[in-house]
Amino acid sequence: MYHLFLQDRIEEALARFKSIGTNSVVHRLQYDYLKCYAGLYESDLSGARAIAKRHADHPVDRWRVRFQEVLAQLDEIEGRTGKRSGEPDTREQEEARLAATESTFDFQVTAKGVQLSWRNLSEVQVNFYLMDPEFLFSSSPFATQDSSRFGIIRPTESMVVKLARGRESMEIPMPSRFSKANVLVEVVGGGRRRAVAHHASSFQLLVSENHGGLDLSEPGSNKGIAKAYVKVFARLPGGVIRFYKDGYTDLRGRFDYSSLNDNPKGQPDSIPASTEPGTYQAIQPSEIGSVERFAILVLSDSHGASVREVAPPRR
Repeated sequence: MYHLFLQDRIEEALARFKSIGTNSVVHRLQYDYLKCYAGLYESDLSGARAIAKRHADHPVDRWRVRFQEVLAQLDEIEGRTGKRSGEPDTREQEEARLAATESTFDFQVTAKGVQLSWRNLSEVQVNFYLMDPEFLFSSSPFATQDSSRFGIIRPTESMVVKLARGRESMEIPMPSRFSKANVLVEVVGGGRRRAVAHHASSFQLLVSENHGGLDLSEPGSNKGIAKAYVKVFARLPGGVIRFYKDGYTDLRGRFDYSSLNDNPKGQPDSIPASTEPGTYQAIQPSEIGSVERFAILVLSDSHGASVREVAPPRR
């Protein structure tokens, strides 16, 4: 039964445990230990704590440590201090303690601002880079959050944000000049840097992965947006990237991003754009069936831009 818990076969372990008659239990200490863990999985925290406290000072070291580990987990679940004095940390406890002291952050970007959450930081630097969506997309179609190549470029605007002690989240307002712009937002702090591309758009984009098509329309209406530029890259096994196709939405605002027309020589009627950094090769006929993901850029002069990653249609 103990191995069932270790193997995360929780339902099977709990069912087996409940089938045991308490009157027939010979090894009570082992039974109590398993009952503690059953209590953790069934959210009976008070029951597990009561049992673990009874054995927290057991004269046998290995059992004393095990029951104190249960109490440490309960303390952590309930937001208390997880370590009990006088006993060394287990590897799991030590990793949890180190993780709790690590400086880290995460964030999301909306038109209103940067939703930032952090731990063990007193300040971060926020950099804003105005970007050309097609250039950024063509440079790294499947890595729109890669900020490494911006390290030697001066930000369009930069600010240092002081983080209040006792808080772990805040919203940093988006500067007005970027609210309707295509901008890459980079946050630097605690020896880490991460960037997220924010595409300003005012259209509704519906992607049909089953059929390999997209519909572009004005928000709140069924009126299609015609002549919006669409650029598509494909990712093959092993991370190989190929230029797949590009074109424009039709008068209905529709575009078939997955189909390729064969020319008389039997080659796909698509070529990589000459301005592409890295000059990705065009997809070859033998590679079409191996596509794992599509990256799609939709760019409208009047309604902004958006990037999507989708699976290829089922064949």
